[in-house]
Amino acid sequence: MHAPQKSIHTGRSRLLAARSLVAPPRWATGLFALGLCAVLCASPAHAQRGRGDIAIILDIDEPEVVAEPRFAALPDAARWFELVARDARLSFTGRTSGAARAVLDAPASTVERRAIAMIALGCAGTVVERKTLERAARDGSELERRAAILALGEMSAGETAEFEEWVTRGEPQYAECALLAMLRSDRRAERRRVEEIAADSTHPMSAMASDLLVFHLSPSTSKPTRAAVLLLRLRFEAARSHGLVDGENWRLATIRKLAEDREFARDVVLFASSRLRLPAARDHVFAALVASQGRARLHAAARLMPAELSDLVDNALWLPKDVKDWRDLLAEIDAARLERLTLPVIRAAIEVPEVRYQAVALASLAGDEDLSPLIGLDTTKLSPEERVSVCLAIGARSDPGWLERFALLGEDTDPKVRAAYLIARFRQRQRDALEAVHAAVADINSPWHVDLIEAACAAVHDPAVAVLLEDRFLDAQGDEKTLLATTLCLEGRLVGRARVRDALSTEPPPDGPEAARQVRALRLNATAEDIGVLKSLFPSVEGDRDLDRELVLALLERSEPDVFPILRAALWDMDFDISMLAAGVLANVTGVRALVAELRVPPDEATSGDLRRIGFAIGEWGGIAAIEALARELRWASGHPALQGALLGALSTRTQ
Repeated sequence: MHAPQKSIHTGRSRLLAARSLVAPPRWATGLFALGLCAVLCASPAHAQRGRGDIAIILDIDEPEVVAEPRFAALPDAARWFELVARDARLSFTGRTSGAARAVLDAPASTVERRAIAMIALGCAGTVVERKTLERAARDGSELERRAAILALGEMSAGETAEFEEWVTRGEPQYAECALLAMLRSDRRAERRRVEEIAADSTHPMSAMASDLLVFHLSPSTSKPTRAAVLLLRLRFEAARSHGLVDGENWRLATIRKLAEDREFARDVVLFASSRLRLPAARDHVFAALVASQGRARLHAAARLMPAELSDLVDNALWLPKDVKDWRDLLAEIDAARLERLTLPVIRAAIEVPEVRYQAVALASLAGDEDLSPLIGLDTTKLSPEERVSVCLAIGARSDPGWLERFALLGEDTDPKVRAAYLIARFRQRQRDALEAVHAAVADINSPWHVDLIEAACAAVHDPAVAVLLEDRFLDAQGDEKTLLATTLCLEGRLVGRARVRDALSTEPPPDGPEAARQVRALRLNATAEDIGVLKSLFPSVEGDRDLDRELVLALLERSEPDVFPILRAALWDMDFDISMLAAGVLANVTGVRALVAELRVPPDEATSGDLRRIGFAIGEWGGIAAIEALARELRWASGHPALQGALLGALSTRTQ
């Protein structure tokens, strides 16, 4: 049996070590080598140390390196120019100083938030806080020291002698920040000093001074440096939290833009509508399923009306439009554990070659006895992903004959397939597989470790596998621990919630598919502490729509008013069925009275048809009692369009 050639575990699909590592300066290499020799004489030649999501490997040929803060990680050229362009849109106001000072005074403030607050003080020109910044530049953590030096430059308050000392005696990361601060202070003498350093080829900071001069004089033609990247990112975070972006409060402006994004608003409504329980919701979701496109409608249909969806597919009254629809629908069925309720859908998917084995795995998990697609199957003609699906399918069966029939998967050329087959044997309680899996999962140096963790996460619905992951979670470190926590939380287990919450509390805020997955995990049975973290993340910094959608759904479940503008936009501006679903979601989280309140202050452009539609929603979701309350407010004899719509809405429910 071939073993996979991987060594260290850190993420979900790219679980490999050490990121954003920066080598020490040349002058320190010799001193470090002497110390390293002493260490190596007393310990093995290869030692591994890890903290958080950073793994640092010591090797006899490689000096120890120090990880850069995420704020200072160098971007690619395209991202660098985005940072430069974005900086021109930032401004600070009179409230900036007070808000930043409050962060510095708060005992619970993280190092990152303190660094952001220091830059805010500098950008706002809060000279009275100069001593605070000087003290942080001497005694703070590494990130705080660098931020404080840059902040002194932003407020033009640092002493020339202090900057000079940091340049000549400080470590390179502080010297770079001091050079940039000297340029940003706009004092002629300090700029001349930086120019002298740049012109002196014997000075160790000459090249860096030249690069920073270009950044200061012509940012659009410059290249990224650690100090400049750190400054631009901290300035943006400071403006986002304590100032203005494009002359507006960043959070309010971003939420408004989300509400104006029709596709985003529609997806939020469809995802949120899966919690509605009145029969009317199924009518509107069916209309959206037939008339629109995208995964959101599949999510709503699978979760709100699985039996009806199965009947539609079984009778060919509705079918997914393309292969992507099929994949998304099967993924929604898998995520919600709806295999037993949607067997006709899964059996129809087996007839689609592109998703056949994904569907077979779900059919096997549902207990379907018909696994004829696996009989006589030549696995060499399948892709690695399809072979992994076959392993998931045979692992769900109690008949060991399936394992024997596909024994060659245990010798597959792809390590992920071999790991998936070993997990299939583990699920069937084969003794040698139990021992092998437990040993490899507990040993991060095992060549099987990374792929077995990933294969086990894919089969976490199996109780034995979930217990295996819970046990491993206690000893896991870094990204592996976060991955396990997220996977277990998505499965409804309580283990790891604090870890997921911590992963989402980092600065700068996380983004991307993994962050969206973590939010999805944390919003299940969310506590007040969880909601506090999720609220701080909304809206996402990078405009990640998937992440924003998950955050909106989490906040909606707690009736947070910050996300109501998105529902209101869908209520007034979207087509009839999405508008009715938006009304249902709004009524579900705040009560039908919220719809009546919408009628009191309608949008300026609202027509009588719009008012009639909102009235229809009041009658549909609130019934006769809501109509009577509306009539007392508008009077029966008024002939108000909303009253007309409300009567029609109430009558429509009598046909369901």
